[in-house]
Amino acid sequence: MRNWKHLNENSGEILRATPASEWLLDNFYIVEEQVKEITQSISKKYFNQLPRLKSGRLRGYPRVYAIALELISHTDGRFDEKLLVNFVTAYQNHALLSSGELWVLPIMIRIALIENIRRICDKIVVSHQQRSKADRLADILLAYKDKNPEEYLEIIKDQMEQMEIIDASFGEHLLRRLKKYSIETSIIIKYIDDRLAEQNTNSEGITGLEHKEQAMRQVSMGNSITSIKLISTLEWAVIFEKLSKIEQIMRLDPSGVYAKMDFQSRDYYRHEIEKLAKQNKQSEISIAKKLIEAAEEQNQHVGYFLFCGEKELLNKKIGDKSPKKKLYTIFVYITSICIITVLLLIPL
Repeated sequence: MRNWKHLNENSGEILRATPASEWLLDNFYIVEEQVKEITQSISKKYFNQLPRLKSGRLRGYPRVYAIALELISHTDGRFDEKLLVNFVTAYQNHALLSSGELWVLPIMIRIALIENIRRICDKIVVSHQQRSKADRLADILLAYKDKNPEEYLEIIKDQMEQMEIIDASFGEHLLRRLKKYSIETSIIIKYIDDRLAEQNTNSEGITGLEHKEQAMRQVSMGNSITSIKLISTLEWAVIFEKLSKIEQIMRLDPSGVYAKMDFQSRDYYRHEIEKLAKQNKQSEISIAKKLIEAAEEQNQHVGYFLFCGEKELLNKKIGDKSPKKKLYTIFVYITSICIITVLLLIPL
């Protein structure tokens, strides 16, 4: 936000030099809308329940956020539905995502895209600061336009002696301004080239580098904003079921009923599996497989074991660790001890 204000306040100047800024300034309202929607769409409690990375530079961050960042990095912020599905499918060949992670993935992708835009903004602001510095030096040189080249050299040495390195934005902009006003630049270029030799480049090299950086920033900014618009139009319920391994297992329902149900009903079943998984500290995949196993043994619809008379059979298969089950087990244990104790105390 801070850098956007900087870009907005200096838009007339920056837009002439940095095409990427135009993308942002024309579409910033979209970014603002996305930020508001993200803050309203996910609760802190839900966010804190997501599986976290235990190592690496993103240690402590949700795993699904790292996946979103990798997607943006891999595609430079430009993707479509097919690429997204293929990317997540490839990831799940190594590690399966939970239903909660899949549901929150589009939000995490939007956060990653906004982060990419912020990163580009940081680069644009630094580039603008370097160009402003070059402008100040060019103004000093233009004020002494009639001096001889040696005097120019002394001025530029005095102004640049504190610079440890010559930034590409600074060097490219300074040389372009001096050439524009027909100032003798050969002696200045030689001095700058001598300094740049220490950086293993020259004036032509930094000019090419600056133009390349500007083009890359423009493409990346355009990609990110286009993808933010795209992610909001995707039918995520459809994509979710393509990616969900739970969904694929549940469609093995021997009765064939599950596959014919509407989305809301299927989602209700998946939420029940999610609750059982958390309750019993098992994976959703494990619960779903045991559910299908129970249904196949009895040749029944899976819902019969989730909600109806045979739920106890499913609980036995998964080893129910629910609070109610634990209390019941403790009650039976204590009652048995008491009965045995009483029997032992009764005289024969």
